[in-house]
Amino acid sequence: MMALMEDQGIKVISCELLSKRAEWQKKYAAFHVVVDLRDKDYEAHWPASADVRDWWFTTTRTSSYNLHGFQQGQQQLLELCNNHDVIAVQEHWLAYCDLNKIVNLNTHFSVIARSAMTDKLQQGLLRCRPFGGLALMFRRSLCTDIKYIGVEPSCRGLAAVITLHNNIKLLIINMYVPCFVAGSEYESTVLLFLIVSLL
Repeated sequence: MMALMEDQGIKVISCELLSKRAEWQKKYAAFHVVVDLRDKDYEAHWPASADVRDWWFTTTRTSSYNLHGFQQGQQQLLELCNNHDVIAVQEHWLAYCDLNKIVNLNTHFSVIARSAMTDKLQQGLLRCRPFGGLALMFRRSLCTDIKYIGVEPSCRGLAAVITLHNNIKLLIINMYVPCFVAGSEYESTVLLFLIVSLL
């Protein structure tokens, strides 16, 4: 199938065999084929009975970026906004009262941001360097709705559901899991617990 489509000038991103025509026959009848939606000619080559859908995964550009502080990473984050649709941000180091800096960074993006320092600042003056903080940035033209799901108590995970224009809903989870030390803190069961705590 992939060779057939590429012979007709269509760039195939992936081709997955789904089911055989018959057990005794070696030819396959069902495929999941992903093509570049920018190739406007791809639909002309499908059989009449083919189920053609637009899939978000092939067209949306995503990125994850650890700012190491908003002031230090702001310029690179602005550059990411130019060519990405979903950006997961870690360590913006912003206090709750300064979250507007990242929320209003780019008018083409809707942003959900949380500070990791809220509890610390409520106890008084911050006596250590700023730390933590998560944000999820979504290009406004990508989705019709954004629903905040939750933040993990120590601000190590942030979750939201976005609804795309074709009514597909996607759960996006931004996890911050530093790896300065090894140990049980980073075992998969703990990571799974952090994710489940968001839902």
